[in-house]
Amino acid sequence: MAMTEHEISFVHAAKGGDSRAFEELYGLYYNKVFALARATVRNEADAEDILQQAFLNAWRYLDRLTDPRAFNTWIQRVTLNLCHSLMRKKNIAILLDAESDIDDFQDMESDDLLPAVYAERDDLKHRLGKILDGLSEVQKQTVILFWGL
Repeated sequence: MAMTEHEISFVHAAKGGDSRAFEELYGLYYNKVFALARATVRNEADAEDILQQAFLNAWRYLDRLTDPRAFNTWIQRVTLNLCHSLMRKKNIAILLDAESDIDDFQDMESDDLLPAVYAERDDLKHRLGKILDGLSEVQKQTVILFWGL
């Protein structure tokens, strides 16, 4: 989606230090950045944190943006980088906390514990992962945003 001249003027002004222009950019891109973060990390609280950090980074490093018309793509890339960083950190935390989740098994329905159910879920995950891996990055993000994966 191409940026309007009005949006580009906000980027120019914000690059010059105009905080009100940056607030306008925040208002214009808030929903898009939050939706991308939410779809990527699948957690509303984490998405809110990423939203804040993405705009903080954008304000801090806006002078590095060479083409104001690329702000939309740039803020999305900042958001995705933050999402991927958080997911890498959480993956490590999940592995470390796995032993403490043993009590959760007692709360599960007995059918959820059947090996056939696990095998079916793993097979489905594997096939879906292969399909997503075959897509370009833009297509993959489109699917993630549309389906909320």
